[in-house]
Amino acid sequence: MALLTKREVCERLKISLAHLGRLENDPAYAHMGFPKRIQIGFRVLYPSEDMDSWIQGLIDRR
Repeated sequence: MALLTKREVCERLKISLAHLGRLENDPAYAHMGFPKRIQIGFRVLYPSEDMDSWIQGLIDRR
């Protein structure tokens, strides 16, 4: 399983770190079902498979 850092997720989605925080925490974005993060020590990581599935889900909903 490959894990992505916050910065890698932002690069992949072409968003800022601030917007990543909104996707995770803002109730206005809760309906989007953003993938849960994994915290290992002080590092925050995201499974790349979950991120790929989430992106594909957005594409399929169009």
